[in-house]
Amino acid sequence: MQGSTCARRPAALPDEPDLICPNCKGELTTRAHSLTCGACGRDWPIEGGVPVLTESSTWYPKEHMTREQFEKFLRDVDLNGWERALETAIGGMAKPKTFRALAFDETRRDLSHFLPVNGESVVLDYGCGMGGISFGLARSCKRVCSIDQSLFRSRFIHERCKRAGVSNITAICAGNSRYLPFPDESFDIIVLNGVLEWMPLASDGDPREVQIAALREMNRVTRKGGVLYVSIENRFGYRYVMLGKGDSHNQEKRKLPYVTALPRILADMYSRMAIGHPYRCYLYSYSGYRRMLLEANFSACDFYFPYPDHNTLDFIVPLEDGAAAACSVEHILGNAALSRKERWALGLLKGTRLLKYLAQDYSIIATK
Repeated sequence: MQGSTCARRPAALPDEPDLICPNCKGELTTRAHSLTCGACGRDWPIEGGVPVLTESSTWYPKEHMTREQFEKFLRDVDLNGWERALETAIGGMAKPKTFRALAFDETRRDLSHFLPVNGESVVLDYGCGMGGISFGLARSCKRVCSIDQSLFRSRFIHERCKRAGVSNITAICAGNSRYLPFPDESFDIIVLNGVLEWMPLASDGDPREVQIAALREMNRVTRKGGVLYVSIENRFGYRYVMLGKGDSHNQEKRKLPYVTALPRILADMYSRMAIGHPYRCYLYSYSGYRRMLLEANFSACDFYFPYPDHNTLDFIVPLEDGAAAACSVEHILGNAALSRKERWALGLLKGTRLLKYLAQDYSIIATK
């Protein structure tokens, strides 16, 4: 009808996964400035070209740019071009090196040689942050859906794609909803890098049940034979239990020594006394992660030890093969710059079965 603001088609562009309502899984219809669910009638806004498919999208108080600064940045881009405007914006940030690393240092977290990616792969980068992993994978696969609950991060990725001519990344602001906004079996690969532990902070209920429900949703949208990549710390990691490193997975980002290794009830008491908040950012052991992924209906799990951590994949130690693991740790000891304590801990664990259970971080590939 003439003058209508509704385009009667599913909410998807060519080669992109269809979008569904995260509230009821109904089909979405594209309108001028929103997506409308035909089943529950819910309108989901589109802001700056980014679908906002969550009730709790946020512009975090400690974000690299405030909303006002971001809008000023976009005006500067129009006037002076992307590169010049970006350098000006980064120069005014409190942590410019951190921003550059998270957004542009793709080599630090290059997963394209680690995951089974090919030119036909469709990938979901869940909790994508500033997009460092997304842009690295986009060079090797058909399409990447980058979703984050931060509207700033989603809009920044969208603008970067637009200005750089990257056509195979779709930025979506989503998370903390009942359903992922995608139909069943939409993706060949799902990346969950440093995200699972934070999920209970955004939801009520038992933290483990919140995490299991999220993993089951990941399973729902993974194609048969596809994989979920989970990268996360080990609650009994050697830096926590042998070297006394404090864990900062909490609302205040304060380091709490030995909290991860305590029984949950004691960890909760410790957290409430130390920072005034309950302990909800659950990490697990080797066996704990395996049980969770099997409960979420993944059929097989392979564990690796990323070194120095799951955000910087300089070395990958295969934990299911003892001989290969020992050889890999020997390579780390001979080639990485290590502190005396780090060298002592890795030297003790090298060649023992304990490495599997005391590795600081895990990179897990779970197959559906």
